[in-house]
Amino acid sequence: MKRSFAINVAFKRSVLFCASLAITITLFGCVNGQSAKEIAPTGALRMGLYKGSPSSFLVDGTLLENRGIGFNLGQKLATSLQIPYEPILYKSNAEVLQAIKDNQIDLVFTNATPVRAQFIQFSKPFVEIDKGFLVKPGSSLKTFEELDRPGVKIGFSAGSSSERELPVLLKSAALIKVGSNGEAIEALRSGNIDAFSTNKGILFEMADQLPGSQVLPGSIAVESIALGVPISRADSRPVLDQFYQSIVGSGELKEIINLSGMRGVVQR
Repeated sequence: MKRSFAINVAFKRSVLFCASLAITITLFGCVNGQSAKEIAPTGALRMGLYKGSPSSFLVDGTLLENRGIGFNLGQKLATSLQIPYEPILYKSNAEVLQAIKDNQIDLVFTNATPVRAQFIQFSKPFVEIDKGFLVKPGSSLKTFEELDRPGVKIGFSAGSSSERELPVLLKSAALIKVGSNGEAIEALRSGNIDAFSTNKGILFEMADQLPGSQVLPGSIAVESIALGVPISRADSRPVLDQFYQSIVGSGELKEIINLSGMRGVVQR
């Protein structure tokens, strides 16, 4: 009799647990589904990326076999939302920013500046990285002070945060706008610019393609790179921040950063 009673109690507990689990899964699925609709209204997560930056996208093979912190974060977020992933490649970060302004994409991974926060709602920063300068092959320029002289030509990407920061930092050097990282490499190789400024993750990638070039020591600023969605959408920051906590806690963020090969990351 006691044994029968114990089995009955255990059975009821099992039923209650299963019912509770089912309710939890259902509620999670509803929340997850609602989040997916808000972040990706077309049904697929459209991630804006640009080539040449380990924080965004580096070419290794076919599109979905490549790497980059933004590329891999978008993949994992799409998986967590249970929707297809649609990476969209642009020539430059400026084009990515214009695309999210125009609601042509759903997600970016970029420097969370106050200006960009006017049209992007950002998550917590996933990565912080130093900014600096890459000097052309054979250059005698070795310090920041030597760069800020008449006749020295410093390149920056159109639409980048450097476009606003460099005029404040450099009073004597000439500032030259370039369209993309690829154009910057060619300008350094040809001598059309003496140095190029952006985050050091990009600079080290560029230096690998320019034998004799050098990333100067020191930092002129720090970029706080975060995920972001159009500000016109429903508030998605809680979902993005929950995603941040998840991949930090699991160690996946560290793995993604290591896979990207990014150098110049600020160590906290």
